[in-house]
Amino acid sequence: MSEAVLSAPVWGVEFGGSPSPDHVDVRSDEVDARWWLRALAFCGNQDARLVVDEGRGWRAAEAVAR
Repeated sequence: MSEAVLSAPVWGVEFGGSPSPDHVDVRSDEVDARWWLRALAFCGNQDARLVVDEGRGWRAAEAVAR
């Protein structure tokens, strides 16, 4: 029986289109990513959004079941 290796998700803020490594600012953790998202919104970037990569590629954080 093989054991799955679990790792922490990678959090980021996506800007400039669909989430891809070229458009995601990777942050140290979820708290930092949420802080950065608020800072961008305060500066007028209303299009940025929170994204997460749990090993299957970048997805909008709202799509992640908690």
